[in-house]
Amino acid sequence: LKAIAWSESTMTMASRATPFDAIGDALVTFDCGHGVMQVTTGMTVPLGANGRPSDRQALIATHYGYNIARGAQILAEKWNQAPESRPVAGTDTASDPAVLENWYYAVWGYNGFTGPGANRSNHPLDPSFAAWPRPQFRCDGTQSRDRYPYQELVWGCMANPASRNGQPLWEATAAALPDLTSPAFFTPMSLANWRFPYSGM
Repeated sequence: LKAIAWSESTMTMASRATPFDAIGDALVTFDCGHGVMQVTTGMTVPLGANGRPSDRQALIATHYGYNIARGAQILAEKWNQAPESRPVAGTDTASDPAVLENWYYAVWGYNGFTGPGANRSNHPLDPSFAAWPRPQFRCDGTQSRDRYPYQELVWGCMANPASRNGQPLWEATAAALPDLTSPAFFTPMSLANWRFPYSGM
């Protein structure tokens, strides 16, 4: 969750113009993503009375704890969309949520379960990304994020935490990515199988 927060906003709740330890506008991006977790779900249209934001929308937009909790809830919702509209990861481990690798598709879905042709593809075999095997993303600002699908940004940040004043912001945790040179992954994840409900994956 920390790696997702870093990938989404560098763990920032307020707008970039707000000085540290000050009160200011919340971080809102062009696609209506709000705060630390860049929550877009339920944020694009005012859901309260008289065209005003609902209490829930206001809390997501202004309270970092609520924003992070909503991000965690959205991630769980992506997990729970399997198998109807997401592949199931880790069938060999009974899809155990304690196994980090089993969250691969849910994390992919957090930023948009998208593929080639989308405004922003997150499909690891999209030819717009660097060829596989790619060097692991390091989360230190030295690599272009555009060369990686979203889930590889998160995996890279989990294993290579961002740091402040020489201290990592979270404990480094390695998790394996699907080996896209192996037919066990390459074949089901092929672009030919990129069709809802993704049962071929």
